[in-house]
Amino acid sequence: DSVNFRCFGCTHPTCALSSGTRGGDIEVFVCPFCESKGAQGKVTLKRNSRGYVLQCSNSLSTSGGERCQYTIWLPREAKEVTIPDAAQDQNTDQQGLICQQCSKPNKAVRKMKFIWKPRSVPPHFGNECTTCILCDSSLRTELSISF
Repeated sequence: DSVNFRCFGCTHPTCALSSGTRGGDIEVFVCPFCESKGAQGKVTLKRNSRGYVLQCSNSLSTSGGERCQYTIWLPREAKEVTIPDAAQDQNTDQQGLICQQCSKPNKAVRKMKFIWKPRSVPPHFGNECTTCILCDSSLRTELSISF
């Protein structure tokens, strides 16, 4: 089936078919739509031909259950979006990768790392930033991210 197609998990940067992302299987946060219905859903990072997107793991439900529609399209200005991991980045501890403002006990909200295309964002964003997509209102406003 198409859900398990190998290219959907591939992260090779030059392949047009690869739609996986580094850290794409990591839960960024609990899906609020599924949580309100008492279901288990996790929002993960995906990439497709239109760019990067945060999407509920139940959006591709093959078990016959209801498909979740929770989706956040990320800015096209992003050259690369990843979910940082303390094991990969020795300069950052696990605490710096979790949003302290949005996380709750047993419900961590992970920060995301954006690497911007050259000259695509205002200079104060820099070439890259690691931030929480839920509470960084400046990022959401200036780059028109809505959910």
